[in-house]
Amino acid sequence: MFPGWVRYGTFFNENNTWWKYFKDWAAYKSRLIVFDTQNETDVLYKESKPAADAKANELKGWTLRMKHVNGTETIRKVDELFNLADDNSTQSFAGELYYEKVLDDDVSGYVWLDLGKVHGVSEVAVIDADKEADKENGAGKENIDPKTTALGKHYYGRHLYKLPDNAAGKKLQIKITTTLGNYLKATPQFKSVQHWVRNQPYAPNGLIGPVKILE
Repeated sequence: MFPGWVRYGTFFNENNTWWKYFKDWAAYKSRLIVFDTQNETDVLYKESKPAADAKANELKGWTLRMKHVNGTETIRKVDELFNLADDNSTQSFAGELYYEKVLDDDVSGYVWLDLGKVHGVSEVAVIDADKEADKENGAGKENIDPKTTALGKHYYGRHLYKLPDNAAGKKLQIKITTTLGNYLKATPQFKSVQHWVRNQPYAPNGLIGPVKILE
């Protein structure tokens, strides 16, 4: 265990002297490696990922829905992604974040979605925007739920997702579930917690990105 991990826990920041060695890594992954000296076999597993020089396009202009653990919910427009811990209005947030935008026709030909830097657990889905609009407007004789295609979930490693072939014109939803650390630090009522967090800075929080689609 590296020095600073016990003291800082998930609060990886520049005050941790080991941070500089890890902050640019794509986080940590596990691999099961089997050595067989008796037989020649095919590769059991080969990770699929975009080429290092793959064409990329950054996604901007998000609607951010914030469901706080304290029961409040707010919606805001976000042109540029930001670290919630750097903004006084979101510094103490803990809960679920929903970053949403409708994908235009420019996504055709792109295969991958790379979320960039993420602080929390990410879940990605593509939602049929037309059906969702019909449901909200009460259109049609039947109450049809919008078709949702779940792309997966990541809590470590590179937050990389495979896009469906028909993503153009649909809503992209990126859900980030955060930790409780910043909320506990900002809430004096949690007296037992204050002993441990009072000297720690607010931890990076949310989807920082940049979010890119890759060929």
